[in-house]
Amino acid sequence: MSDVVRFFLPCVPPTTSHHHKRIARIGHFSKLVDREELVAAKGLLEELLIPHRIPKPIEGPVILRIEYTWPWLSTHGKRIRASGRIPHISKPDLSNVTKTIEDRLARLLFIEDDRKVFDLHVRKWWGERPGIEIVIAPFTDHVEVPLMPTTSPDLFSLAPLE
Repeated sequence: MSDVVRFFLPCVPPTTSHHHKRIARIGHFSKLVDREELVAAKGLLEELLIPHRIPKPIEGPVILRIEYTWPWLSTHGKRIRASGRIPHISKPDLSNVTKTIEDRLARLLFIEDDRKVFDLHVRKWWGERPGIEIVIAPFTDHVEVPLMPTTSPDLFSLAPLE
């Protein structure tokens, strides 16, 4: 399937989400503005995404797969590290950090609009190779868009539900 876009962003994924806002007073008015941490996270994501830009955005309904991998903590022992990677079940919330990436993908015209993402599969891990793996594909009937190869069993399948 040639329309599938796949890439890996080597980084420590940002833990800041689109909720990191503050109230700014402008004259008699107040408005929400991004905190410095969110501005930095958006900048980092854009910097990492730009080299992977595509000629035109994927149109119509979009299937999006994202896997975040944060580096091992010092508290993760050798036995845990030997497993390759393990589920990351602490902060940040998966849905919050994903919104920031979706917005960046739309802003940089990988997709027309983040509203077009109709099928979203996201995972977060602790692991040896920190970064963000992204797969973007247009929806077609009976499409199969696997996640990136992993050392862990694949938890998702796009086979039609019966």
